[in-house]
Amino acid sequence: MRGAKLASWFGALFLGLVSAAAGAEKGAPVTNQDRMFDQFTYIREAAIVDRGQLRLEVHGLIGRDDKEKDGLQVIQRRFPAGDHDRGERRDDLREVSGGIVGLRGSYGLFQNLEVGFDVLGVIQGLDFADAPSENEADMGDLYLYGKYLRQVTDELAVGAGADVRVPTGSERKRLGTGEVGATPFVNARYTSGRWAVGAHAGFEFNDDELDDVFNWSSFGIFRATDSYALRAEIVGRHFEYGGVKVDEVVVVPGIDYNFSDLLTLRPVGLAGVTDEALDYGLGLGIVLSF
Repeated sequence: MRGAKLASWFGALFLGLVSAAAGAEKGAPVTNQDRMFDQFTYIREAAIVDRGQLRLEVHGLIGRDDKEKDGLQVIQRRFPAGDHDRGERRDDLREVSGGIVGLRGSYGLFQNLEVGFDVLGVIQGLDFADAPSENEADMGDLYLYGKYLRQVTDELAVGAGADVRVPTGSERKRLGTGEVGATPFVNARYTSGRWAVGAHAGFEFNDDELDDVFNWSSFGIFRATDSYALRAEIVGRHFEYGGVKVDEVVVVPGIDYNFSDLLTLRPVGLAGVTDEALDYGLGLGIVLSF
């Protein structure tokens, strides 16, 4: 599978970069300012902005998948292309193209609490084997969240929170879900100098025809120098759609270039591990911190 091969290639490249960077000048330690990229991991990871700090990030990711045979395929809205209100599956999807552009904002409320949002716009092309192609562009769903973080030791932080999906995207255009969803989650991060590892687990409750979703992520960060850090995350979502089990697992490696305390650029890649996930993608985040 192309996505699995890309995931292996990304993993080898990431390890090579870490090995090379380990011999570079000593960098600053990993902090809460070092964040993940994936839409769900960013919201649910064990990291928060400082009290009174505002972080804004314009982010985009172009993703693609090509299939030669029938089977469920996750599209840009992170669910398959069928009509879940009618229990309809679309197993004849052959190509997914397009991407997501969004603006997410995070604010440090009190000492240990972060609240935020992620507003999404979706551009999507779908080619079917047994139906006309669809090309749409419009708003996606909106995400609102809050999370609490507790520093247990100097190295270990644990937390919990919840996010809510507001169905602002068009279900008819297959750009949104058409349903409210709520996800409580727990998380943890262990930091040792220039290294950090972490994970989250959550469960998404949907209020209508969509099945509930178990979701998780794990990640690693290596701050090579004061100016840049390497990161990699693996993200999983597991649910049923139209009576069929869906396992969406992707690997998302990237680099943070810290030009100043104000500006950070975040190039990123994506590789699908499972058949249902998008095969590959490339993206960029531009962060302004105040």
